[in-house]
Amino acid sequence: MNCEDMVKIPELENVLLLRAGAGGMKNIVRWIYFADCLQCVQSEYKVEDYIHGGEFVILTNRSVTDNKDTLIGLIGKMLAHGISALGINEGQISDELIQYADGNDLPLFELPEKYPLIDLSQILCNKLVLEENNKNLEEQLFTSILDSEHLNRESILAQARYLNVDFSGGFCVVEFALKAAQNQNGDSLALGRELRHIISMEFSFYTASDILMLSQTGSVLALVSSERIKEEDLKMILSISVFLSVRNQMIIRK
Repeated sequence: MNCEDMVKIPELENVLLLRAGAGGMKNIVRWIYFADCLQCVQSEYKVEDYIHGGEFVILTNRSVTDNKDTLIGLIGKMLAHGISALGINEGQISDELIQYADGNDLPLFELPEKYPLIDLSQILCNKLVLEENNKNLEEQLFTSILDSEHLNRESILAQARYLNVDFSGGFCVVEFALKAAQNQNGDSLALGRELRHIISMEFSFYTASDILMLSQTGSVLALVSSERIKEEDLKMILSISVFLSVRNQMIIRK
């Protein structure tokens, strides 16, 4: 789920009002985190103990939000560890915070002050758990497709219909691989998530359909429609992905 998907959840239609950071609406949301604990403003607070990347962070404590310097300093620390979006109650969003969010492409959502946060948490967590379950099923489907020796066409199509995956037309498999040195020295799980995030973001600009992906040791496979995505667009995606991946020492082959 990315931020665009999040605001389209019917139960949250009038709950999440985007105030700034529209450039980051493709950010992937992995979980929701409520950061109103007192530890957040203490000097010994270590952001890496609480933020692991991809969080939609909720801040409603006025002792934090009313202090512009403290608030922006805290958000800066969390942003450095990869948060995806920020939610703050109405009446607690300053012009400085709007400028900061816009400058960092960090989606900033205004929340109705009287909206129960427990409802927000339950709705988002249920959607994220369902999405994770579907992702596991999609990986199983992709694995079945790759196992051509035991391929069962009827079973594959039945799984695709259940997951609302359109298998009409032709497809190709693209492998996004980590360099050996990076795979040995880095956090393979974190790098894998980052690589999947890059792939998902780049393809989202060219197709409304989700891309089936499968994490491997040191790489991620993607099943790409060779008909719904033009060849020149696919080359553009691959060239952009190569450029973006240089920071993480990744290579791409197909």
